[in-house]
Amino acid sequence: MLRARVAAVLLVAASLTAGCSDDPPDDAPGPDRPTRTVPPRPPRLERTGPPVEVTVLQYNIQFADAGIDGVARDIRDSGAEVVLLNEIDDRRSTGGLKQAAYLAEELGMSYAYDGNGDVRDGVRGNAVLTSWDITYVRRYVLPRPEGTEQRGLMNVVVRDSDVQLDVWTTHLNPDVGTLEQARRARTIIGRPDCATVFAGDLNVRPYRNPPQIFREHLGDVWRYVGEGVGGTNRAGDRRIDYMYFRDLEPLTAVVAERGASDHRRLVATFRADPRDNC
Repeated sequence: MLRARVAAVLLVAASLTAGCSDDPPDDAPGPDRPTRTVPPRPPRLERTGPPVEVTVLQYNIQFADAGIDGVARDIRDSGAEVVLLNEIDDRRSTGGLKQAAYLAEELGMSYAYDGNGDVRDGVRGNAVLTSWDITYVRRYVLPRPEGTEQRGLMNVVVRDSDVQLDVWTTHLNPDVGTLEQARRARTIIGRPDCATVFAGDLNVRPYRNPPQIFREHLGDVWRYVGEGVGGTNRAGDRRIDYMYFRDLEPLTAVVAERGASDHRRLVATFRADPRDNC
């Protein structure tokens, strides 16, 4: 059985290049300092201590249209050490608030932000907030069908004193290009051999191809320990946000009531064994 444990996460990003190649650009060891140099990956953290429980939150915040402080409250109420956020940006039309930095300061967490591309209201992307240390960051560009927004896949390695794991996050296009992006993301993530969490807004139902693609190498936490529909859309009747894992033990998975977004929060708890550290 795949073991569970997740941790805090931090990712950084910055200006993104349009298009996609077989060797997508990387970035950024710092929230505001992008670089094209791939940082050295940290060595596997060798530990033999007792397992540790960690809570992970997957949340599309709808650009905090209902209020950034409501989003902060939703995150705080989840009790998560690792928070993965979609549809988060700098909203130029509303004064240029850097939402990731604001939330991190309010919650006492570290953060990383990946702006995937310019849209009308600002630079839209994904972010990770975490109470753990960040030891590695890398960002990949996903395929971009004509007429659609640029999407990205982000990878960070996070650690506390005894546990180190891989964390991945993404937000796929609805309909056009979703399958192609999912295949590319699966290829990049590969078959993990250590404690790994991958989550994001896939914009499709569970029986469609993208969710099945990720289940080739990863466990879908809702299928292991969730109950009911697990709907994360506005009405709560469709699963469109997902969380996957490997070499972690899933303990619980719940969908919280709607808060300050049109998406509901997916919250999962894992047990991580230090022997499975990345």
